[in-house]
Amino acid sequence: MKLNRELDITFTDFLYAVVVGAAFQQLDFFNFGFDDGLLLVAFLIFVDDWILYHAQAIKIRQTSRNFAIMLIWDIVVLPTWYAMSQAGNLKSDGFIIFIFLLSFFYFMTGLWELVFRFETRILMRLKIDWVLSCILLGEGIFLSISKSILIWWIIPITIVMVIGLRIPVWKRLIFNA
Repeated sequence: MKLNRELDITFTDFLYAVVVGAAFQQLDFFNFGFDDGLLLVAFLIFVDDWILYHAQAIKIRQTSRNFAIMLIWDIVVLPTWYAMSQAGNLKSDGFIIFIFLLSFFYFMTGLWELVFRFETRILMRLKIDWVLSCILLGEGIFLSISKSILIWWIIPITIVMVIGLRIPVWKRLIFNA
């Protein structure tokens, strides 16, 4: 990926900044709790998505149709991320809701890749995002049904799984670009 030395802020970047700013108003460093931890994890997911979005978006022809599709996706994905970042406020059910929203988030980012597959010519992110979506959906269903103490095991497993599956995407789209 070639970095542009000029300042090029798009409407999408503005939307991302507004959504992140709204979410970070909820962060309480003086009374740090589970909800703040989920917010920070959501922020890392957000940064991952923003960087990979830009790595792929520069490959897409700038037409009115493509801009409209990308804007619609942003309008769906960004509120999903915001809801995910606020799920910790729901305490006991917050993590389960976070997992379901994260599953939907990765499904939507994979769908974005599917729509633009002829422009980006890389299906790796599509496949990994949909694998993550399916695994997270399974985790969410399991946690909803079991309501067990296993949630404390699922949290680190989920973090390791997401990082492990995102590393190849970063290697291909960012470091080897």
